[in-house]
Amino acid sequence: LEWLNVEIAPQAVTDAVCHDPRYQCIVPDAWAWEIGADLSRFDTVVASHVLEHMPKADVLKVLNMVRFASWLYVDAPLPPGGSYWDGGLSSHILEIGWDALGALIESFGWRQVGSATGIDGQIRWYTKQGGDQR
Repeated sequence: LEWLNVEIAPQAVTDAVCHDPRYQCIVPDAWAWEIGADLSRFDTVVASHVLEHMPKADVLKVLNMVRFASWLYVDAPLPPGGSYWDGGLSSHILEIGWDALGALIESFGWRQVGSATGIDGQIRWYTKQGGDQR
């Protein structure tokens, strides 16, 4: 079992509370798709409060990089329809809502198998039968 946390906030790495030897937390110098990171060894991907901070074009790049994962968990404070964040005080920039994001995820071969409402967003999980064929 290996747990890799790809973090964009250096302080989250410095202040990590998980000390399990299987856990690694890194801050890359560039986005994973820019450095050609190989993420194909991971069976499960958790995107918790990350996709809403990216434009749709970058979300597509993330989904393409993790397309071999059998499980995908997404937690995001998105409305069902399109999102419009301009003028807000948050760093949320994703221009689509859950309806379009779910369809985008399913276009990569995952199917939604569950959902829940969290404190500040919705959580959805998806699976592929045995993962994508390589």
